[in-house]
Amino acid sequence: MDLDALTTAGTLAVALTIVFLGIARLWQRLSGLVSATPVFADSRMREAAERLRNEVERLARSQSSYLAAIVVCGLIFLAALSLDVSGLYQGYPEWQLKLIVLALTGAATWILYKVARTLVTLSKARFERDACIAVGHQLQRLAASHGTVFHDVEIGGGVVDNVLIGQGGAYAVHVVAARGKTGDATLDGETLTLGERDPIRLDGYTNRVHRLAALFSKTAGSPVRVRSVIAVPGWEVSEQHSDKHLLVNERTLPMLTGWREQSDYLMDDDVRAIRTLLTDAGKR
Repeated sequence: MDLDALTTAGTLAVALTIVFLGIARLWQRLSGLVSATPVFADSRMREAAERLRNEVERLARSQSSYLAAIVVCGLIFLAALSLDVSGLYQGYPEWQLKLIVLALTGAATWILYKVARTLVTLSKARFERDACIAVGHQLQRLAASHGTVFHDVEIGGGVVDNVLIGQGGAYAVHVVAARGKTGDATLDGETLTLGERDPIRLDGYTNRVHRLAALFSKTAGSPVRVRSVIAVPGWEVSEQHSDKHLLVNERTLPMLTGWREQSDYLMDDDVRAIRTLLTDAGKR
């Protein structure tokens, strides 16, 4: 097998694989446009972790495309070699053929890198999705006696994972999904520590809660306090020292119903107004 045959086979494999990937991505976009319009849009609300479900589906499609591209590349390369296809670079000096081999190797490495990166991102997205679903399902149980739950509430360019609203008050439940290794979850002011991981600042969550409270107050026509709850599924809560957030996991989430003051209670009219606002904003 000479270098000319090797570079010809590699060029055909990489070129046709890139064409295959382009067609696959185009098909995915067209399929997304077709399914973008929801059915019963006026009656369907966002579900728990819906945005993460969509992200997982997108990444799964990308993963399938890249894995299929590897198979296509390998089959074309082996077929070209077995048929002894050559002549594409006939007459090229050896140093130019070596450069072509390096370029083809780089292209193949890029495809493998995309596959590996997609697999890692997909695994992380699936974990975050499952964590948000676990918290969302626990909140649905509380909703039967403590109000209404809304998911993926957009506010000021950010998203609050869950909002529980009822006569007992308003709660913004944020999900911090992280794989546990060693240690427990601790909260000190605006700093969340999960085992030996780097501390997580919660200022962004606090800002969203303030914007949410301002929106609810404007809607109700009177001050509305929104309690901030940080849910860390899979972690054991050891201690917390904060008057801004309540730290829970998916099992201790019902603790939030006891975290309130007399001023947190809402009038029926206020609850209805806020529910109407969130319902209109959360329709699919």
